[in-house]
Amino acid sequence: MTRHDESILNSLVEIPWWVSVCLSAGVFIFVRFVVPFVAITGATSAPTSALKDLLGTPSLAAWYLSLVLLIPAPIAAFHQWRERRLLEYQTDLANIRSLSWQQFETLVGEAYRRQGYEVIHAGGNGPGGAADLVLRKHGKTLLVQGKPWTERTVGVNVVLEVFGAMTARRAQGAIVLTSGRFTQDAQMFARGKSVDLVEGHELARLIRTVQKSQPSVLPAIERPLQ
Repeated sequence: MTRHDESILNSLVEIPWWVSVCLSAGVFIFVRFVVPFVAITGATSAPTSALKDLLGTPSLAAWYLSLVLLIPAPIAAFHQWRERRLLEYQTDLANIRSLSWQQFETLVGEAYRRQGYEVIHAGGNGPGGAADLVLRKHGKTLLVQGKPWTERTVGVNVVLEVFGAMTARRAQGAIVLTSGRFTQDAQMFARGKSVDLVEGHELARLIRTVQKSQPSVLPAIERPLQ
């Protein structure tokens, strides 16, 4: 399998599982029925033995391609189940603060997905990069940067970086989230700009509003951070 094929399969894993199923079915119908029909009707003379051999391959090709495209479906379904489960199991701010940076990115992505956004994981590749998401809705694009820091505040440099990325990519806005706090300099820089800062208790409130089942202990997350 080529790198291009692997890239397609990786992309299918990141989107709803039913997309892979529909794409698999569409490719099967096209290769199995449309391709032979076009080949036959386009021939100016009776099919030669070579053409017959060619028409014998679409059946196998259709099965092969459809099965390959179907592989991401169960993987995507599992990932989406895990993301939903992770969000539902957050009962308070302490739980959110205990997440790894990968889990934090997943949590934030699922929270915005439930608000109707198309969520693209765009390259948060380590604890330093944390969450790096692109949100799309109603023709607008938002960049999201997450910082699951609990022992230190998020400074103005992070907000400057996100603002620069927003400007460079011509996005309509940006969101920086943290399970901790923002410095006063960061808050002052974001003021009046299309950059929203979401810290500790506000993040917990966001998670609560999109949960399908709300544990009875959850309102405690709205207490101001100490």
